[in-house]
Amino acid sequence: MDIVHNKNQERARLMRFFFLAAAAALAVNAVAVDFFRPGFDDGKALPADRIYPAGRIFPFTGFSPFSVAVTAKAGFSMAGPVYSDGQMRKLKAGSELLPIVWPLRAVDGRTTLTRKLLDNPRLDLDPYVESIEKQVRKAASNPNIAWWYLMPEELRPWRKLDMEFLHRAVTTIRENDPQRRPVWMYLPNHYNAEQLRPFAAELEIIGKGMYPSQFDKERERIWCRWSMESETEAIRQAGSRSIPIAVVEMFRQPSPEMLPKLESLVRHDIYLALISGAKGIAVFSLAERGGFSAHRRYFSAYAFEAGRLGGPEGIGQIFLFGRPMNDLKVKIVEGPERLKTTPVPRKDEVREYPSIASSELGWRDNHVLALVNSSDDAPVTVEISGLPAEPVRITDLITNQELGRSDSGTFRYIISPYQAVCLKFNQGNSTRGDK
Repeated sequence: MDIVHNKNQERARLMRFFFLAAAAALAVNAVAVDFFRPGFDDGKALPADRIYPAGRIFPFTGFSPFSVAVTAKAGFSMAGPVYSDGQMRKLKAGSELLPIVWPLRAVDGRTTLTRKLLDNPRLDLDPYVESIEKQVRKAASNPNIAWWYLMPEELRPWRKLDMEFLHRAVTTIRENDPQRRPVWMYLPNHYNAEQLRPFAAELEIIGKGMYPSQFDKERERIWCRWSMESETEAIRQAGSRSIPIAVVEMFRQPSPEMLPKLESLVRHDIYLALISGAKGIAVFSLAERGGFSAHRRYFSAYAFEAGRLGGPEGIGQIFLFGRPMNDLKVKIVEGPERLKTTPVPRKDEVREYPSIASSELGWRDNHVLALVNSSDDAPVTVEISGLPAEPVRITDLITNQELGRSDSGTFRYIISPYQAVCLKFNQGNSTRGDK
């Protein structure tokens, strides 16, 4: 009996061993599958036909579109805001083609509220706030309005009357819009997190200027990271749930030495902003103007990026609804590691950032690593480690090009100056051969 009993015990131990070994093998395989197909989608409950944050559509808009029809055909997902009465007529006429950013201009009769008027501490705000109420009530039934845009722009957080108007106007908009659509106001290029914080406490959309050329930063574009992080830090400090967006430039002829790089600069600024936390893009401005021969090239460059970011399977979905992942490590093995910038002109403050900005995200069956090189003249070689030790194909979602393959868990890539890539890792061998 003891012999039989011992044999039974041994058999049970062996069965338990093989069961645990099989379970471990399955677990390892599951981890590998999860790497390539994270399955995350934080926006799956949102409607597919509405602009973020109310829906899934990635916000990509342009101030003062010269034609809403052309803007829609080019791949933009929104149009506006605008300033003049003529532009407003175009925006209204095109509202069936694209969701719009609806401007609200505070007026008292024929007098438009300005910052100069707000300098008067005795100014009666009541008629201006009432004009906002009337405009919202009149337009609120328009289903094609995605966001409200409050003016005057560039209010000053150190001015009591400016902040009183902001609070009263935003409160009035919310009280008179049953859909509670978000409110945005443009804020100046130089505002830092401290100056933006009071606006983050009031507005649902935070979008300041991110114009490198305005501060002579054409060749110091790491400044865009400071600009975008000023918004995200202001939102964090305010404890709000505001949406940060990047307001990118298209209003000035690039310098002769930067003009040949225009398409790269557009892509760099957009993806550096997205990596730094932006949840939408607004181009200032689509208006045609004299002395701006690069307008067509600029528009085409932004239209390409809008097309890649937009759509139900676009890259914008990854930045909106993907989740941060921490499987990979990015190491700079050649090229500059750090870059410096002065956030505001005539200030002694110097900020230092890595030359390569990165964001690792998982969305549905996409495991993506976005990388941007902000160096003006130097390529940077990076080594990416942490990949599964099996055949992995790497493609760039922006260009749809296959960039190479990894079999050992690491991958090296040379990123050109101002280049941005969104690397997607695909399981299995390449069907197109190694590159």
